[in-house]
Amino acid sequence: MRWLQGGRGGAWETEKFGDPVAAEEFKKLVDAHGQQRPPGWVTQPAAAPPVGADTAAAAPV
Repeated sequence: MRWLQGGRGGAWETEKFGDPVAAEEFKKLVDAHGQQRPPGWVTQPAAAPPVGADTAAAAPV
């Protein structure tokens, strides 16, 4: 998803989602907050495992 932070005149912001439903929910939050990233929203790095993923199984021994 891409939007202008704060609306016209703002800087471009992006957030990537693999799930279209999650992307739509995030879009609604951005719209509800005046084209601002929702308070407390933490962007996960692209290389981060999905929330709830079992990373212990993939750790080297």
